[in-house]
Amino acid sequence: GNVRIVQGTRQGQAGRALFDNQTGTIILEENPMVSQGSDTVTGKVITFYINEEKSVVTGGTGRRVEAVINPKGAGINVGKKP
Repeated sequence: GNVRIVQGTRQGQAGRALFDNQTGTIILEENPMVSQGSDTVTGKVITFYINEEKSVVTGGTGRRVEAVINPKGAGINVGKKP
């Protein structure tokens, strides 16, 4: 099915998720993606750490880890003279 997780500005989605209350993790499988603002990561498996506000992305056969990270403040002063 379709799974969606929202924690503040961080969002995760996948075809399947496994929640482990003891470790405070959610393992996202089947085309997982985690985004925060305009930053995104995808891979074969993403482990979503609920209490640490971090995610660990694992690639695998036929599935690379991909990340799009946009620097904070990018484009703010583009074209302006100092």
